[in-house]
Amino acid sequence: TFIIDFIKDKFDIENNCSIQYLKKEITDHLIQLFNSEPIDKDQKINEFITKLKKNIIKNTQEYLVSELIQGLYLEEEITFGDITFVPYSNENHKKIYENYGAKQNMTDLLIDNKNNESIGCIAYSKIIAIDNSKAIEKIDYKINQVLDIFRFYNIYENFGIYGNYKSFGHSKVTGYIKGKGFIFSAGVTGNKNKNLGSFKFTKERYISLQKYAFLNNLNKILTISENKRTPFQRKILLAINWFVNIIQEWENKNNIIFLFTILEILILVDSKKKGEQLFERFILLNYKNKKDRETRISMLKNLQASRNNLVHGGHCNYKEIEFNTILLDTHNLIMKYIEKFEIYSDITEIINIIELKKNELEINW
Repeated sequence: TFIIDFIKDKFDIENNCSIQYLKKEITDHLIQLFNSEPIDKDQKINEFITKLKKNIIKNTQEYLVSELIQGLYLEEEITFGDITFVPYSNENHKKIYENYGAKQNMTDLLIDNKNNESIGCIAYSKIIAIDNSKAIEKIDYKINQVLDIFRFYNIYENFGIYGNYKSFGHSKVTGYIKGKGFIFSAGVTGNKNKNLGSFKFTKERYISLQKYAFLNNLNKILTISENKRTPFQRKILLAINWFVNIIQEWENKNNIIFLFTILEILILVDSKKKGEQLFERFILLNYKNKKDRETRISMLKNLQASRNNLVHGGHCNYKEIEFNTILLDTHNLIMKYIEKFEIYSDITEIINIIELKKNELEINW
């Protein structure tokens, strides 16, 4: 792993190949290197890196990858970010690949003809990668980013990639034609997960949601390539991801740690006076009423004490009403950030406004 990280950082190898691919290439080269006669090892290593980079460029190709989504039901096709979701049926699943160039005999062979009632839709996209593992890793990351946004919108429902989710296990089936790669979800095993719900994303619901800045703004963020997103936009997506960790497992005692992680992502710039800054900024960003601010400060102090007990002592006991109140306020703060994703490029800009106006009752930021 150290060698892999060193090679990726030092020689700027593109992030299109999996760890398994790099491990195999490095292992094969090291065996040759140590079994050869005394040579200039530095020169051979540099030759290997040059060859590896050329192979990555040469062998990188476009894959079409699909995943079955359990518990999320659609009435018609929608596209969010780079991911397209279509209502689930075997016919729709086959059509995705046949429209991309796969032959019908391939889809008939690789896609099960039996419909699965727990599957709500199919998510798919094209992705650039050198091997199957990396293609799946990249597409699952993108799909889960979108699913996190849907979960954030509807916090009491749960859905996920069938096979990757909780206790499920699955395998992937691949095919190739004219330089194109196809990766199918297949071979699903295991029992239906009780934690997954049944969320209907109707056409009317989706259209009504598009009227609000929330969905459109997040869609815009996802369509921006990762290296071009602002630090503010990246923190919004990161906060949503941590928030979803909480709502997927309400009974997890570590949720109180996750909650303070979100607050630190949204509010803190440095670690100096961490607790004091966290409380003050949180109430200034969220509340105008003095009584509300005092109440929330008390809740935050109680929750932080419980969080510290858990981290340092392994146990904690906190009031659910306090936790849920601050969690809801955190959700609202993330929503405010989403509204302003094009106004600010970094959290520090908001913090600077707060610091200048913290003595005012109402702070417009």
